[in-house]
Amino acid sequence: LLKSKLIKFYDISADKIEVIPNGVDLELFKPTKLPDEDIIIYYGTLAPHRARFLVKVIENVLKRRRDAKFIIIGDVPRWLQEYLACKSYVESIIMPGYIEHDKLPEWIRKAKVCIFTQDISLGGRFPTKLLDYMASGRPIVATDVDESWPIKESGAGIISPLNPKAFAENIIKLLEDKEFAMKLAERGVKYARQYSWNNIVARYVKLMKKVIES
Repeated sequence: LLKSKLIKFYDISADKIEVIPNGVDLELFKPTKLPDEDIIIYYGTLAPHRARFLVKVIENVLKRRRDAKFIIIGDVPRWLQEYLACKSYVESIIMPGYIEHDKLPEWIRKAKVCIFTQDISLGGRFPTKLLDYMASGRPIVATDVDESWPIKESGAGIISPLNPKAFAENIIKLLEDKEFAMKLAERGVKYARQYSWNNIVARYVKLMKKVIES
C-alpha cells in the first residue's frame, strides 16, 4: 500500500522502491494458551477521538459481558481517568499506565482478545503492536483502516466497521467462540514468523548488497 502510494505520488519506478517493514522479537513475544478469564487489551496512544471510541466499545461489551475486564496500556489522559472514575464499571478497567516494551509480553499473556481501534487511515503503515499481538498468539479485533492490512492479509483477526457497537459485538464473538479465537490466533503466529528481526535484517543486508553491486 505504501509502495503504491509512493509510486503514484512521486512517479517513481516500482523497481526503485524497496519497502522493509518493522520486525518483531520472537524471543520476547511468544504464543501462549488463551486464558480462561475474559480480558481485552488495548495498548497505544489515546487521542481524544480514539479514547471516546474506546470508551463506547467498553460500555457496549460490559452491557453484555459484565465479567469481562479491559486493560488499557499507555498514558491515559487525566480527563479520561476522571470520566471513568465516575462510572459504575470502573472496577472492570485496569490502567497500568506506560509499560516498557520488554514488559509487554506478560501483559499480553493476560488477554483473551487484543484490540486495535485506530479511527483514521494514516497511509498504510505497519503498527508494531499488531505484530506483538500476533506473535503472542492473540486474536485481534481491528477497525477497518489502511493500517489493518496485516490482519486482512493474515486472517489473524476480525476487521470491524468503525462503529463501537459492531466492534463490541466482534469482541464478544471471540470471547464466546474459543475455537474460532484459537484459529485466528494460530494464523497470527504463523504470519508473524516472517517478520522476525532475523528475517528483517537479512532483507536489509540483501538490499545493501544490491545497492553496492549496482
